[in-house]
Amino acid sequence: MIERVQAAFDWLPPDLVNTLFWICVDIMKWLCGITGISYEALNIWLFVIIQPAMIVLFFVLWVRARKSARIMHTEHL
Repeated sequence: MIERVQAAFDWLPPDLVNTLFWICVDIMKWLCGITGISYEALNIWLFVIIQPAMIVLFFVLWVRARKSARIMHTEHL
C-alpha cells in the first residue's frame, strides 16, 4: 500500500518538502524582523492562536451556509 502512495508522488522533486519548509522558515524570520517579535512568539501566534481560530471561523461559516441553503431549499418546495 505504501508503495502505491509513494508512486503517486514520484513526479515531485525528492527534496520538495525540505525546500518548502526552509522557505517557510525564511518567510517567518523575515516577518519577525518586520514585527519585532521572536520566532517562537510568531509560531505561537500562527499555529496556536490564528490557525485554530480560522478553523473555527470557517466551520461556523460553513454551518451557517448549510443552514441558509437548507432554509432556502425548504421555502421553494
